[in-house]
Amino acid sequence: RGVELTAEQLMSAAEARGRLDAAVREWFGTRDLLLTPTVQVMPFPTEKKWPREIDGVALETYVEWMRSCPVISATRCPAVSVPGGFVDGLPVGLQLVGAPWSDDRLLRLTRVYERATRFAEQAPQL
Repeated sequence: RGVELTAEQLMSAAEARGRLDAAVREWFGTRDLLLTPTVQVMPFPTEKKWPREIDGVALETYVEWMRSCPVISATRCPAVSVPGGFVDGLPVGLQLVGAPWSDDRLLRLTRVYERATRFAEQAPQL
């Protein structure tokens, strides 16, 4: 589809990338870490292949229910998913996001988080 883009569309995308990069740099100028959920829904029965809606909004494809993780890729920030604990006995995931080019710092903070929570050592109650 890229060959179908016009010069104006390419310039618009480049400008949008610049605005996103600037906003990310500004946000991380006063913060060390961004914490987000890994998915937008709680765990669902294994018989269900994927949720068909979230809060009344229909989902067209399988990947839409986990959109929060790949969205971070557009920021070019390093990210890691870790166990986030349990809600009603079911596991939930947490995404830790670091500033651009801070991969080493993010990994150190992830290790601190893992040691503090020990969630990875716990099993859900089935």
